[in-house]
Amino acid sequence: MREELLELLENNKQVARLITKDSLVFDALMIDNLIYRDSINADQLAIAQAVTKGYKKGDFETIYIATKSLKYININVLEEFFFPDDEITLITKSFEKKILVKELKSHYEVLR
Repeated sequence: MREELLELLENNKQVARLITKDSLVFDALMIDNLIYRDSINADQLAIAQAVTKGYKKGDFETIYIATKSLKYININVLEEFFFPDDEITLITKSFEKKILVKELKSHYEVLR
């Protein structure tokens, strides 16, 4: 999966793959805008797609986020739709790291 997401990352700033507990997969790419605050991060978009299909907090197994910069990760959205002890995977060209949602903020600056 890492190689597939990194390949998609070549032409995007961020890609995400959300997997539900019933094994449905939602893939998303970052929708970039010249005004950064108007961009839609891939993690947000993958979760939004799932929510429109009726999924909610507790229905998600994990999310893989491949990104060129960890500044694109929306920690608030992840905290809203995952439990603190849920594990997610962050991927860049140089590393792959599994991390608990509750650790995102404390690791954010270190990983950035």
